[in-house]
Amino acid sequence: MKDAHIHYMPGPADPPKEFLRKTALAGVDGGTIFSMPPASFRHDPENSQHWRERLEFILEYTADTPGFHPFLWIDPTEADAVEQINTAAAAGIHGFKCICNHFYPATQLDKFRLIAETGLPLHFHSGILYDHYASSEFNRPIAFECLIGVKNLKFALAHVGWPWCDEYIALYGKLNDAQISVLHDLNLRMYADLTPGTPGIYRREVLRKLYCMKHYRVDSFVIWGSDSQVNDYNYKDVLELLERDRRIMDEIVVEYGKTDIYRKATEFNIESFYAFSKTADN
Repeated sequence: MKDAHIHYMPGPADPPKEFLRKTALAGVDGGTIFSMPPASFRHDPENSQHWRERLEFILEYTADTPGFHPFLWIDPTEADAVEQINTAAAAGIHGFKCICNHFYPATQLDKFRLIAETGLPLHFHSGILYDHYASSEFNRPIAFECLIGVKNLKFALAHVGWPWCDEYIALYGKLNDAQISVLHDLNLRMYADLTPGTPGIYRREVLRKLYCMKHYRVDSFVIWGSDSQVNDYNYKDVLELLERDRRIMDEIVVEYGKTDIYRKATEFNIESFYAFSKTADN
């Protein structure tokens, strides 16, 4: 089982062996670990590490956590963002993380095109953002509609866009439809990241809407994440989240004739998200 949404945040953190012990208790043997955040995401930017340090650190950490993929968290508005992307790709990063907390996605399409050219996936936040900016307008799902102009991009939007979940599902439908329309040569692919953001009381409703929307081919493009942290991986909470989502998915399988969607979301689809290359036929 994989966890596609794990953060490495500032502060004390478990060494790799302890992290692996805790993930094993949750039945998790792989997934994504995002590097520490750039200065623009921190409330104490003066204490942030240079991006080269963050890159080197996440590569070193994941070298000792087999099965877990290193993603570099970038702020594409930084003056040397192009250098960051090219250097990270050459160094062996497995993907990129981006939270648009002070800019609209449409303003950074050149950086996203560069990431697409590397063949590596890009993982975005979407929905309301609990940070120190008035930032949520930048992360409404519809703000990412502009990515339809980024050929060969494979990306995930996290948190099902909470609280704009209907808007999120509609966006997924549009970008999914682009694969079978006159725009099919875009080779653009959106993955729906189920990482919580949706409060528990909304969870069943959101998953049913996402999976059961007619003509939306979601089964192979939904990935599961916990939003836990390397600092202290909360395996008890992860187990609780997994058990809840599995119950809901099992109901959907019975009612709508879906097939093994839980295993796809927690294993196969996550692996396909990492495996993307710009020449792949997805």
